[in-house]
Amino acid sequence: MAKDFVYALRAIRKSPQFAVIAIVTLAIGIGANTAIFTLLNAIVLRPLPVPHPEQLIALRTTIPDSGNGDQPLSLRMFEEIGRQNRIFSHLFAYQAGGVTNFDAARSHHVAELASVSGDYYETLQVVPLRGRFIADSDVALNSGISPKVAVISFRAWRDWFNSSIRICFPTTAGSVAQHR
Repeated sequence: MAKDFVYALRAIRKSPQFAVIAIVTLAIGIGANTAIFTLLNAIVLRPLPVPHPEQLIALRTTIPDSGNGDQPLSLRMFEEIGRQNRIFSHLFAYQAGGVTNFDAARSHHVAELASVSGDYYETLQVVPLRGRFIADSDVALNSGISPKVAVISFRAWRDWFNSSIRICFPTTAGSVAQHR
């Protein structure tokens, strides 16, 4: 091994440009692989921060000969599956609602919204740090209109509302959640 090391040093002295190109190429390759693995680990490999994430499944519909592919369940489909359910221990509905702008504590913020059914947090076994989560009684699936109930993240409560319960919870219909 010592002879190989001495030979490598002589080869580097003979053509330093080649050595620099080889070292830079290796560094870029290792850095790219590390970045790709970090992204893959964060998105695909790391389990969700809830108990038994391997038991979660997403139900979707497929429309034959459709260019849109899989589609989320309609409200009527979700309600019918809930009525006829003999397979799943719990069902909840989740729909990403996009991004919204709002003002809180005299500053402007942008937040991602999602609409969920009343048993969403109970099913995922997430515990609120303050207040309470949305309950089935807060959600009126039949009318499509629900009371003004919101759940915000711990970070939003801390950063946007300065950890003030008075600002966040004017009624009992609010909470702050934090995933471990």
